[in-house]
Amino acid sequence: MTELERTIIATVRKPHGVKGSLKVTLHGLELADVKELKTLFLKTDSGWQSYELSLVQGTNSDAILTLGGVDSREAVELLRGQDLYADEADLPPLEELEFYIEDLEGCEVADSEGTIFGKVTEILLGNEQDTLVVLSADGIESMFPFVDEWIEEVDIEGRRIIVTPSEIR
Repeated sequence: MTELERTIIATVRKPHGVKGSLKVTLHGLELADVKELKTLFLKTDSGWQSYELSLVQGTNSDAILTLGGVDSREAVELLRGQDLYADEADLPPLEELEFYIEDLEGCEVADSEGTIFGKVTEILLGNEQDTLVVLSADGIESMFPFVDEWIEEVDIEGRRIIVTPSEIR
């Protein structure tokens, strides 16, 4: 399975208890959707590490996962800040105007007049809104809120995002 067939579904925040449960931040999934998954993946220097998902509890904003083989607080500490992935084929279908984070990375960002701001290098995930980090050809970094008021169009196949920055509205 290639990297493009997996997507980030959560980030490990911290241990929960002493037996290896993880408190995570979910990205774009409801807890009920996560409960349907059987396997999660962690990207390592040597490739993908798979983990059996044995328990899902908590709430959408405060999810707690238990992974097979992660059985101590110390083991969770080693995973702190790491992203957990799932196979896209195992995820529910995307709704209209929903996107996987990886699909946005590398997209060109421009306004409707054709001014190119650069390419998306990173997506900062936030509680209230996500933010696109865009690097221009001359090395200048800009940030654009990924909210309806700023985003006119997202064309994943064309690898292009059209924005309306507040300065030009």
